[in-house]
Amino acid sequence: SDLDCGGIRAGESIGGVGVYSVHSPKNPTVKKTFRWTVPEGRSGKKLTLRFCWSGVSYETPHGWKYHYRWVPAGTPLPKTSITAAPPSQAGEQPASRPSGMKTRASSKFKANSRGDVFRKGHWVGARGGSDWIQRNFGRVIPISKIYIKRASTDVTTRGFRLILKLRRPDGTWVKVDELHDTNINRSKLSNGRIGVSIPPYTKNILPPVRATAFRLEFYGHGWFDAEDIRLYTPRKSISGKKNKRYILLKTIFVSRDQNLFPDPGVKDDQADSNNFVIDGNQSKGWVWLLFRDKILYSIADKSVRLRLEISSVKSAASGDGFIIYSNNGVVGKIGKVSKSEIVEIPLDTSRLNVKKGILKLKLRAAGDDAAYVLSKASGRGAQLKIYQLRATN
Repeated sequence: SDLDCGGIRAGESIGGVGVYSVHSPKNPTVKKTFRWTVPEGRSGKKLTLRFCWSGVSYETPHGWKYHYRWVPAGTPLPKTSITAAPPSQAGEQPASRPSGMKTRASSKFKANSRGDVFRKGHWVGARGGSDWIQRNFGRVIPISKIYIKRASTDVTTRGFRLILKLRRPDGTWVKVDELHDTNINRSKLSNGRIGVSIPPYTKNILPPVRATAFRLEFYGHGWFDAEDIRLYTPRKSISGKKNKRYILLKTIFVSRDQNLFPDPGVKDDQADSNNFVIDGNQSKGWVWLLFRDKILYSIADKSVRLRLEISSVKSAASGDGFIIYSNNGVVGKIGKVSKSEIVEIPLDTSRLNVKKGILKLKLRAAGDDAAYVLSKASGRGAQLKIYQLRATN
């Protein structure tokens, strides 16, 4: 076959060392390694690879595990291996290319880690409290989507945080998303405990962010791990001379909105029917929004952005920003906002809770510094912008 295995193709003339390892279930420290080498005299001839494995383990009925991988000649064993690139999806291509890209981590528990986490591998950290993994691109790449099959802690999901960041060309880091109190694709924890978990995670980024690196940060209790992280860049062209571009499908104006306060007796001096306050300190005010439209039934493959207009009242600007929730799950966030600014905040469509064509959102403060947004009554209330990638001539 013509499988792409980290640059080595079936039938290509290569030389190297094959590794075959056996691990004992009774004593995990026992490891037997058997090697075979392609004779140098045959390096100029064709060698057919019938299988292209990397980081693949097989377990026998007796509990013995067999691990196969292929590494090029001269590579120290067993530190590195070559893995196959994750398959691309329609309209996108993987940003994780072998050339010029490097994976870094603040720690790594090698005994339980397998391959490169950005090439369908599994990373296990060796630090508690906080840890991170990072992919350096080696050049500027527009990132349009992030996929994470699994990212978790093994002790408790309470207080656990995952922060996704992209590094801009000027070296500054921008937060793409932050998940609280939940694992990704892992509910069974150590010692029989059960934690909160969401399905494999997908984050669409519109417009794409030009970046030189991606980092996933872990904060909480226990050992952290991650598996199969994929970074995508929009495909520049498709068949013929057609190009894929983002187009605005529809603008949905807010149907109902309300400024709510935990203590009705505590009001904000600048909040009124036209200016809603989002406060984490004194009034604790938050904003409730309701959108209604048939297109909300089919937004899974689209990009959704919440458009808000920041008020012009004296204290409208906020250095902390606010968080957007759908059914108590975080779907978006914005940091610093300025007075009279118009912002469009990307929402995570995989976590939006839409029922009967209705979407309800909550806006809560990210810190103590309050922000003020214009309401529906002002005539410049919240809007949902629905975008789609489409082929145009």
